[in-house]
Amino acid sequence: MPKRDTGGDQYEGVSVSTAAEGKLRSVLSDLGRARATGQLVMRDRVGHQASVQFFEGAIVGLLIPDHRPRIGMRLVAAGVVSPDQLAAALDTQRREAERDGSTGNGPRVGDLLVRSGAISRAVVEQVARAQLADNMAGLLTWEVSDTRFESVASGGFSGLPEAPVDVEQLLVEADARRPVLLELLRRLGGPTAVPELVGVPTIDPHPTLGPHDWALLCKIDGRRKTVELAQSCGFTMLEVAQTLDGLISAGLVSIEHHPPKETRTASVNTAALLRELSSLAADPGAASRRGGRGAKVTQPRR
Repeated sequence: MPKRDTGGDQYEGVSVSTAAEGKLRSVLSDLGRARATGQLVMRDRVGHQASVQFFEGAIVGLLIPDHRPRIGMRLVAAGVVSPDQLAAALDTQRREAERDGSTGNGPRVGDLLVRSGAISRAVVEQVARAQLADNMAGLLTWEVSDTRFESVASGGFSGLPEAPVDVEQLLVEADARRPVLLELLRRLGGPTAVPELVGVPTIDPHPTLGPHDWALLCKIDGRRKTVELAQSCGFTMLEVAQTLDGLISAGLVSIEHHPPKETRTASVNTAALLRELSSLAADPGAASRRGGRGAKVTQPRR
């Protein structure tokens, strides 16, 4: 059963109120205007910690608890690289990390795909930008209890993205996503709701699944919360919520007390529109055909 707070408009670690959001927005804007370099660290009311990284007033990264965005999967879902190209890049990443004795995971997957000629730098930057906006939309739902800024020298960052993002521009992009995220979280029972697999599809016996669908289905065990699934898969909260919504529509996944399908029709269209607007394909025509997520589930058969 989804775990809800008694306040009615809050979930564990997530608030739909504007008070905390307004405070966070103000801090982010102030740091942008001050051309700050460093990271803004914040905690929510249940102790989760996130950080926004700044370089000369522009946002260059956003880290949320136990979450590492998987840009490769998003590229495959967008249809701009093939699974084989991603597998080759991941293999190269592993081998180079072993060769260099890296404690991390070696070179970034996006860099390796560009180096191999599988994709252009512009498309990788577009994907990274969309992930950053998704994560900012999720962060703006936090009920922030305290913040602190840790300043570093301009040369203190390593591996900076090539296209730092203006704070106000990123907030505008996040605003386009945030209402959809909040609506999906309400409908799914919040980030603490626990999805379960359905033994036999109840709506479509032959659904068409994409990379996000398969990745999520492999992690659903009837115990992990929605937010834990996002962390485990390396998804943004928006990605996991949209993917769950599609899997529920196909009858592959259930969440106790999930609203009837007819109450979700308009919202599913809204999510599809968001995917189209944040399309990651290099060809705008392809973007409008595919949408930004790529993890498609066929509509229920009538």
